[in-house]
Amino acid sequence: YLSLVVVHSNDAVKFSLESFYKSSQHLFQYRNWMGIQPPASRWDKDVIEGNGRSYGLELDMSYRKNRHTIQASYTLSWTLRKYNEFDIGWFKDKFDNRHKFNIVWRYNLNKHIALFAAWLYHSGNRMTLPSRYITLPILPDESTELTSQYYFDKPNNVALPAYHRLDIGFNFTDTTKRGNERIWNISLYNVYCHLNTMYAKVYQNKDGSFKIKSRGFIPIIPSVSYTLKF
Repeated sequence: YLSLVVVHSNDAVKFSLESFYKSSQHLFQYRNWMGIQPPASRWDKDVIEGNGRSYGLELDMSYRKNRHTIQASYTLSWTLRKYNEFDIGWFKDKFDNRHKFNIVWRYNLNKHIALFAAWLYHSGNRMTLPSRYITLPILPDESTELTSQYYFDKPNNVALPAYHRLDIGFNFTDTTKRGNERIWNISLYNVYCHLNTMYAKVYQNKDGSFKIKSRGFIPIIPSVSYTLKF
C-alpha cells in the first residue's frame, strides 16, 4: 500500500489530498458455474485464486465556523481483478465504483438541539451482461440437435445505475441526573425516496440484443433512536 498526502488548513477550512495504490494477492472467487448459493461443504474445490489492484485519489474537506459544520469527501478510484483461469487479463471488479461523494452538514440550533443532513453518492456496482447468444457447432458422433449458449466477453462489463440518497434528522441532547449524556434522534432515511438498485434482471430483445432492468425496494424510512452514554 502506497500513499501521498497533502494537507492544508486555516481557522475555518481544512482539506487533504491523498493518492493511493494497493496490490492484493490470493483473492478467492467461486467459479462462474457455481450459481448464487454454492455448497459450503466443498468450497475449497470450487474457488479460483487471483490478484487485485486498486488505485486513485481521495479529497477530504471540512469547514467549521460558528454553528455550522460541513464535511465532504470525494474519491476517484479504479479496482481491478485478474484470474488466470479466465485468461482475459485484468477486468473491473464488481465494486469498481469510479466516483464516490459524501457531504454532511450540521447546524447547532442551541446547546441541546442540532440539525443534520447527509448526502451520499457513488457510481453503480457492476454486473455481467451477455454480449451475444451463439449456436455451437455439431461435432461428429454427437447429437444432431443444435445447442446454444450465452457468450460473455468479460466479467462485470456493465455498470448499474448510480446509488444516491439524502438523510436528514435532529439530535436532542441533554444530561441525566447522574451526569450521563443522552441523545434522542429523529431522522428520515432516503428523504427523496430514490429506489436504489438492489438487483437487476437481464432481458433479451427480439433483435438479439440484451437489456437490464434494475429493481429497488427501500423507500423513505422514518426512525427514532435513544442513546445513553456512560
